[in-house]
Amino acid sequence: MSDLISLQNLKDIIPPDRVPLWPPAPGWYVLGTVVLIGVIWVAWRWFQNWRANRYRSEALAELERLESQFRDDQHRETALAVLPELVKRTALAGFRRQDVASLTGKIWLEFLDATGATKAFTQGPGNLLLEFSYQPAAVLEKIPDQQVNDVMSLVREWMKKHKSYQ
Repeated sequence: MSDLISLQNLKDIIPPDRVPLWPPAPGWYVLGTVVLIGVIWVAWRWFQNWRANRYRSEALAELERLESQFRDDQHRETALAVLPELVKRTALAGFRRQDVASLTGKIWLEFLDATGATKAFTQGPGNLLLEFSYQPAAVLEKIPDQQVNDVMSLVREWMKKHKSYQ
């Protein structure tokens, strides 16, 4: 039995020291750097997207002002005359000038249809935009307010959803 270790000779187990929280292991520095770069990249992309689409929110705000002017009898004709100009300025802000500036008539409406993924400008209420530019008073006499509201709704949807390439 001398070969066997007696229980009296056993010592207590000594636990290792606690691992300190600071300084962290090198892997945490790498992970922190990757996360920080990711957050900066997402913030930068969000800012670029916001800046690129700021013209949309400004155009929508101006469209709201035009709609309120249209509800006022004294400014109805002016609101109708300014609406096509607002659509053109919005397009100039979202697309290259050489692609938009010279468009008029049916080609202009086809452009709006193509960029807005709709047919409502050439085959629907949107074709009234051409008449608003040149004869707003005559348009007011011959069409009901609901058709004008339909055009304004169509313009609002186009402003929100058109596909620009800026």
